[in-house]
Amino acid sequence: MASTTTKSSPWLSQAKDDIAQTTEWSELVSELFEAVQQQLTENHVSYFSDLKEPEKILFLDRAGKLVKSSLRHKNLVATVSEKLDQRLNESIMDELVNPSNEKTKTDLMLDSACDSCSALLHKWPDMRTKLFTCFNRPLTPKLRKLIWKMLLSNPGLRDKYLKEQWKPSKVQENAIVQKCHAFVASELLFVNLPKQQVDLLVHVMTKCLAYKQFYSKESLDDTDYLLMIPFLKVVVEDSFHGDSCHGNVEEISADVFEMFYTFLDYRPVYMKEAGSKEFNIALKHVGEIMASLVDSQDQQFAEFLEKLLSSHGNHLATFSVSLVNLMRSYLRSMFVGYLPLDVVCYIWDQHILSLKLQKLKCIPTFAVVLLLLLNDEIKDCKTTKDVESVLFEGSKSLKTRQLQNEIDQRFLPDWRNLINEEVQGFELPLVDPVATLGKTQPWTWWFQDRPATRQRPEDRRAAREAREMERKKIEKQRRNEEIQRQREEDARRRHEQEEIQLAFDQDKRTQADKIASLERDLLLEQQKRTTIEKQMGDEIEKLRYEIARIKGNQDVPVRSRSTLSSPLQPSLPSPAVSSGDSEVQDMLRDVLRMAFVGVNQLAHGVDAQEQHLQQIAKTSMNVSKTDYKEAEITLFGRELTKQDWDDMSAEQRQINRELLLKKLQESHMVES
Repeated sequence: MASTTTKSSPWLSQAKDDIAQTTEWSELVSELFEAVQQQLTENHVSYFSDLKEPEKILFLDRAGKLVKSSLRHKNLVATVSEKLDQRLNESIMDELVNPSNEKTKTDLMLDSACDSCSALLHKWPDMRTKLFTCFNRPLTPKLRKLIWKMLLSNPGLRDKYLKEQWKPSKVQENAIVQKCHAFVASELLFVNLPKQQVDLLVHVMTKCLAYKQFYSKESLDDTDYLLMIPFLKVVVEDSFHGDSCHGNVEEISADVFEMFYTFLDYRPVYMKEAGSKEFNIALKHVGEIMASLVDSQDQQFAEFLEKLLSSHGNHLATFSVSLVNLMRSYLRSMFVGYLPLDVVCYIWDQHILSLKLQKLKCIPTFAVVLLLLLNDEIKDCKTTKDVESVLFEGSKSLKTRQLQNEIDQRFLPDWRNLINEEVQGFELPLVDPVATLGKTQPWTWWFQDRPATRQRPEDRRAAREAREMERKKIEKQRRNEEIQRQREEDARRRHEQEEIQLAFDQDKRTQADKIASLERDLLLEQQKRTTIEKQMGDEIEKLRYEIARIKGNQDVPVRSRSTLSSPLQPSLPSPAVSSGDSEVQDMLRDVLRMAFVGVNQLAHGVDAQEQHLQQIAKTSMNVSKTDYKEAEITLFGRELTKQDWDDMSAEQRQINRELLLKKLQESHMVES
């Protein structure tokens, strides 16, 4: 950066004098003095001059915050805005009416404001943090060159470039010149430039790259040529007007080389040479960041992209690796050669502004934004080659406003938080693509006796890590509770199924025991009947024997037992006997008749009981079959055949059986 001191713009000094003479300024100064005096009284300090320099700054800073929400402060802000607008319009009026002027009023106002901003930043370098008000918006050419030069400053390297005597070989210089002509001709923004300007651009580009090769002792690759192009655009917009160049060519070359070489040093590891362990680790980390961002913004698109990239590549590669391989060329060149140069410069503005903010990750975020903007076209792709073609063709037609809107809607709130955490307590009214954010949140400790302590970056980082660990712990605990609840639910369901199965088995055993008991009773009755029949047969034989003996007929044939159960044959009329014999015969006949009647009743009575028992068993079996069929109709809508059960899988068959058992158990419980 040049060592010359930039003078403040006249209109800015005039506006300052006007503001100092207003009533609003006097009232605010009076209120500020009272606030400082209050701080001195509360801290038992007699005079402000008794304080040390850091204590004075602290008291003034606290007093300024105390009066910031007052009505006097609001009135002063309105007055400052009015005076600045008035003096700025007056300063550009003469140039605006000049016939040779080709700029609009807006351009003149922006140029004058940029000059004043440059003067203020040179006078108070600590106000660089206020440049975050330009975040997520493209910069004007003058302001862009100012910010790039300020944040990519390396005075020692610049002086060495200007003072050191060096000269590349003719062969190397010719090779660099040819490639520079090719790269400049490939950029659409430079196509319509006059030949004189193109030659100057090639000259500046050649000198910078040749010295870079000489200074670093390394050969040049295509990335070096690509990364030089945005710096040439800054030179074209700020230094070339018409066909002439305003400024010394050597000074311009020194400015470009200073910014270019410092920018190369600030590049992340994953944008540098491949092959090292650090490069692979950094590239993997960037892939994880991109995969996480895509998944958090559009999970459905992330799943589609993961499936597409894995189906036409290495199936073992993770989504993050596939994603970083897809976007690697865009990341390495920082989108130069793929996006329009205006869009590239807008992205570089955000990257250069956030060079000191390690966790902002601008470049991976813009790579994700590029995918999100083209997601509709990517969803129509079938292979990885199709995705690469869509990205290459679609990137050429993207506009700065599209990227601004995506950043504003998806990522700007998180970026605000990171900026506010890294910049220690500075109030930064960030600007979105539409309008400023407005008033910042009020301080909560304005009226405390002791000001709140400022946290160090290490403390904030430790606090963030602690919060992240606590969040992960809570998430893990929630997952464990969900798993435990699922296990308990499964155990309860298995226990209910086992109880149903046990109840069904118990009911089945009860029915079987009843049937077995009835069969045993039937067998006992049959045995008892056989015994009685045998006894009755013996008694009948004895009676017959006695009758025959009384009659004097000993040749009465002995009937077999098989004839006992048949009806008695009518006996032939016997010869007449005496009256005593007749009475004996009558008595024997009565006894014999009664015996046959008892045997007949016993036999027929046992048969009736057997039939009754068989009828009960048959009825029980019919009821069980009827309940089973009704359960099938209730559950499946029809009776299942043997073929239906054979067609089921083992798991489905087991589930259906459990359902039938449960239904039968419910039916039995209702009947009981």
